[in-house]
Amino acid sequence: AAFLLSAIVHDFRYPGVTNGCLINSTNYLALAYNDKAVLESYHVSEAFKIAYKEKGCNLFEKLTNGEKTILRKRMISSVLATDMAMHNDMMAKLKNLILVHNIRRGKNSEKIINPKNEFESKQFLLDFCLHVADCGNTYREFGVYKELVIRLLEEFGRQGDIEKSMKLPISFLCDRTVVNLPVSQIGYIAGIAKPMMSLLVEVLPGLEIFFTQVN
Repeated sequence: AAFLLSAIVHDFRYPGVTNGCLINSTNYLALAYNDKAVLESYHVSEAFKIAYKEKGCNLFEKLTNGEKTILRKRMISSVLATDMAMHNDMMAKLKNLILVHNIRRGKNSEKIINPKNEFESKQFLLDFCLHVADCGNTYREFGVYKELVIRLLEEFGRQGDIEKSMKLPISFLCDRTVVNLPVSQIGYIAGIAKPMMSLLVEVLPGLEIFFTQVN
């Protein structure tokens, strides 16, 4: 339940610009969250505010205090894990777990859960899965993927226009005068999407269809 709720709210009230833009412009959100996982902190915080403050929206009212604490902890961790600043560390950690436990296409995958540290080890797997899903355009059918990427780069272009107007550094892939869609996607697939899914299918081989798609 916590994982599904995290997926639902992970981009709640997204303002249309990235963390870098918010930080460089000293936006109030960057100031509120001290330049760290600004949007991700904002998304999950706003979701909980709605749940607890808006009439009829408290999904958690029938849970015990202990259950609420666990659900909230899991949701915060999963949503914060969608911050791309965490990508390299998460990749390195999963790669190491796969190597240490000799995990191969599901074999030994149960060893990824440490019985001495069960909550945290399960949480890491949830975090990684949501991070992959958040970057998941490339795992979809090509027609859907293409439409999503066109929209995404238009959004980036609008951010670049804002940054230019504010005389800020133009963020990566946000200068519409120089970005090449096919080249950008080849780099993204090779550097981000394919390596992520190649690791995850070792642990969860049922996701092989998505690895085939990104290939």
